[in-house]
Amino acid sequence: MHARLPPLKASRSVRLPQIRIDHFTAIILGAAVFNAGLAFLNAHGMRISSSIVIVCEALLYAYAVAIGCRHITKAKEAWLLAGAALLGLNLMLGVMSGVIDPKFARDVLVIPIFVVLGLSATRKDVIRVVIRLQWVVLLVMLYEAILPESYGNLFNIVRYYIDTRGFSEEQFWNEGSTLFASATRPGERFLMGFLDIHRLSSVFLEPVSLGNYCVIVSMIIVAVWSYLNTRQRIFLAVSTFMILVGCDGRFATVTILLVIALRWLSLMMPRYVNALYLPGVLVAVISAILILGWRYDGDTFQGRLVFSYEAIMNFRFVDLMGLAPNLAYNVMDSGLAYLLYSQSIFGVLLIWCMIAFGIKYQNKSSVIYLHGVCAYIALNLLVSNSLFSVKTAGLLWFTYGALARDVALPAGARLAARAARPVHRLGFANRSFSSPPRVHG
Repeated sequence: MHARLPPLKASRSVRLPQIRIDHFTAIILGAAVFNAGLAFLNAHGMRISSSIVIVCEALLYAYAVAIGCRHITKAKEAWLLAGAALLGLNLMLGVMSGVIDPKFARDVLVIPIFVVLGLSATRKDVIRVVIRLQWVVLLVMLYEAILPESYGNLFNIVRYYIDTRGFSEEQFWNEGSTLFASATRPGERFLMGFLDIHRLSSVFLEPVSLGNYCVIVSMIIVAVWSYLNTRQRIFLAVSTFMILVGCDGRFATVTILLVIALRWLSLMMPRYVNALYLPGVLVAVISAILILGWRYDGDTFQGRLVFSYEAIMNFRFVDLMGLAPNLAYNVMDSGLAYLLYSQSIFGVLLIWCMIAFGIKYQNKSSVIYLHGVCAYIALNLLVSNSLFSVKTAGLLWFTYGALARDVALPAGARLAARAARPVHRLGFANRSFSSPPRVHG
């Protein structure tokens, strides 16, 4: 008798672990840190020029477009059309004025490019991206606070801005330091003056962008608060406060307080009243200057408001038509004047309408974030042109796009929701949003 051999078992294919490429994190994190990476290379033997910075940013934009345009929806078509209109306007103004500056187109195209990217994402993607980016920003900031000299030598920010932005040695009043000039603001700190540290910059290399980052993260936190678990809430709230104290941002502090107040006020306001924020803030500032007799007093909050006022009051017809774009570089401390010179009054109106009406009042998160964005832009444009920096604009507009997406509800559920939704007596939808629908996926 022959011994029976055990039956052969079917061979099982060995499955290799799948590595999921998170394009959203790669793009948003890349937008925030690529300047720090280039500064590191510049400080350690590889000379970086402005051309290399432009190429890196262009590749980042191309990456965002490639991911955002993999699947085209009606909402994306609208934003792509708006982007094409802005590009066409810039080309037309360049031909008419004889000054074709790619930077002007780059400043405004960051909006539709990252909104389209966000329209491919969900609220869950936003939360994941923000938490990962927050860890990076926080850890680098703590390293800067504990070892400022090592941080300065690692990035040599002064040398990087001289080599890539056309700055001169004389523009850095902090002689002997490798940090950005505003990192050593004269006088004591605005927040927690007992701290013996300079204004921190983290991966953004300069404190203003870190302050803007705090505002944007704060808007995201209050907008998606209902969707965060306890650990996420604690981490984001505590770390954002630490970063705010680190950058010692006066503008950031005031804006964050306003954003928190709008968390509740925005849900009680009429539909699309957010479109009045920019003209309303502009009228309020002009009134304060005329009534209180404010004068330019240097690089202070009041001084920048007066500078913006005087710059706008001196506009000629050709300036409003965008036919003297070369003058935009004379008003860099006024984002609104800079935008008017470079985009014309028509471009500014187009951009503001795109932003103010680009999110439907469909859930609590979108309404809160829309009001926060409009308030932030209205205030920022009067004191700075930092709004156009991709370091923070990438996260701002990516989140805008993700929260602008239509809620994924079946057709029957949508009809039932509309039928059950009470109507405000002035014709605006009731926006209590006590139980906002969640987006799955």
